[in-house]
Amino acid sequence: MRRKNRFHCMRRGIGLAGLCLSLAFGPACQPTPKTEIISQKENIEDVVSDYEKGAKASGSLREQTGAPDQVSFTITLSEDGTTLVAEDVPVEMPDTDKAGVVSAVRADLTQGQIQGLVEQFFDGKMAYVILPMTKEDYMNGIKSYEEELARLTKENGDESYIESLKGQISYYQDQIKAAPSADSLKTEPVEFVWKPGEIHSIGEEMSGENNEGDVTYRFLAAKHEAFMSLTLFQAPKAGTRPNYIAGEKDTPVSCQYSPEEAGQMALDFLAEAGIPMGGLMVIGAEPVMCVERQDEGIIGYRVRLGHGAGQVAPVYAVNRIAYTGQESQNEGILPYDYERIEAIVTDQGVTELEWENPMAEGEALADHVALMSFDQIQQIIQEQAGYAWEKYMSADGMESETPTICLGKIVFGMMRVQNPDKEGEYTLIPVWDVFPINSVTEAISDGSMLTINAMDGSIIDRSSGH
Repeated sequence: MRRKNRFHCMRRGIGLAGLCLSLAFGPACQPTPKTEIISQKENIEDVVSDYEKGAKASGSLREQTGAPDQVSFTITLSEDGTTLVAEDVPVEMPDTDKAGVVSAVRADLTQGQIQGLVEQFFDGKMAYVILPMTKEDYMNGIKSYEEELARLTKENGDESYIESLKGQISYYQDQIKAAPSADSLKTEPVEFVWKPGEIHSIGEEMSGENNEGDVTYRFLAAKHEAFMSLTLFQAPKAGTRPNYIAGEKDTPVSCQYSPEEAGQMALDFLAEAGIPMGGLMVIGAEPVMCVERQDEGIIGYRVRLGHGAGQVAPVYAVNRIAYTGQESQNEGILPYDYERIEAIVTDQGVTELEWENPMAEGEALADHVALMSFDQIQQIIQEQAGYAWEKYMSADGMESETPTICLGKIVFGMMRVQNPDKEGEYTLIPVWDVFPINSVTEAISDGSMLTINAMDGSIIDRSSGH
């Protein structure tokens, strides 16, 4: 019997509260850049044309730009003592000799593509319309949660997770009273047609599931003028959607696949489902643990995919372009967030896929463009860091008083920028992204503090996409 279960998934965000910040007492004084921050507003095709002419593919990109493997410096940015610290900061750059530029467009998944992905993910099983949970579903869920609760209590497990299980049991006990019985419901195959949104309340949606075996397969697709998304996931029958977290250092690995193999499996999954693969490549594969099965150690990988150019992958950054409603505009253009493709790959294959805001690559505007030297990029970082930090912190509603800005890594890769006055049309260009350190976790933030056009040194605002 198919049911409408409550699957829960913790969302990841940018934790700015602890970004390597040393606070001093006294009145707040924001750092001032030596030069006004630049904004990329030129016609990108003109920029590409100019920098394609001077390109010389001699040696690797690292050799062409003079980029070191790591960089160290400490400078005072302003009279109030704001300090920028880079201590053995890695400079990440792909091992290739060319960085090109490619056109791109918004490319919402078609109904046929969604159906192909669902059929591939459901492993040939029929997708049915999601029905409400039944009394039997709730009873099975309660039993499963109580068994897990008993095990964790005996093992002195995580208290917060124990409390969440108690809350779920209580919720199920309340819901079971009004739930229909299993024999009163009729199943219907999914038609794969768009219908008015219920879960997102705006736009259109389609969804379905199959829980005829020991595993529940589920999908949800949604589209709107400002976004498009598809989610596929598997979960234990009568259980919640697994919650995957980054694997801790030195955690035993139970997954039989390597990160490279997991990345290729994610690409193969999309190709076998009939998805055009032009420009799609692996950004990275992060080892993951399952919160509900932490005793199994590393059970798989969170594979991040994206559209790149040549051998240069897009930079992974969690910065978003916000859509705040019908009146939301971005330089006169409707905001459209960046593409995000993430797959969970375990010994069972691809067990989750999340795809937001799909795009497709068009023609290559340049096979290789001239890049600024790393010395020039470092100078821009030092000049613009104060202003960039101020903007970065204020975006999270915070103020910084005499901070020490600690850099975590500097990454070269591709980024999608908005073409002026051309809604739904973009260009993938090479950029440098600067990531600070989060002092609470002592880990490198996933949010870029500063993005620099690698061709002309102009500053790109990731919150607007240009």
